[in-house]
Amino acid sequence: MENRKNKIKIGCGIIFIIVFITLIVFIIRIYNDFSELSDGFKSIDHSTAIEFKDIGQTVFITTSNWGLLGQHSHIIISDIDHANKDIVIDKEKEIVFDERCGLYYKATYPDSLFVFMSSDSEENVVINKEIGLVKVNITKYKNSMIEYYRNYKDLGLSLISCYNE
Repeated sequence: MENRKNKIKIGCGIIFIIVFITLIVFIIRIYNDFSELSDGFKSIDHSTAIEFKDIGQTVFITTSNWGLLGQHSHIIISDIDHANKDIVIDKEKEIVFDERCGLYYKATYPDSLFVFMSSDSEENVVINKEIGLVKVNITKYKNSMIEYYRNYKDLGLSLISCYNE
């Protein structure tokens, strides 16, 4: 009788240890899954610096996208490099395009930057702004940018996108 009670205690102890170890493994697995999931919320930034040596200024074009599926994005044209930094965006001094992920540009020296992108409006839109001493001419085209995508290098343009490294 005493021997049987000891066997029951040992069996219960073994079952308890197995359940405890399984629970620990399960908790570690859930923690790792959630930490991998949270990586999807981090911003992915790409930045290009355009130097205007004649006037001593650099303009940065930065693209960012974030969200679990990468569904949020913006482009910033600024004299501050916003890539991988938590800098407050000043929409008065910087040019910001929300929910945009790519554009074509061409720097013409000594002091001009031409930007080409698609537009949601029914007509072409031209915007002229300044970033410091650099004149920025933004042209938004109502039609698809597919011709630019196919020929942008032949046109002397450069591309910056949320997706290029």
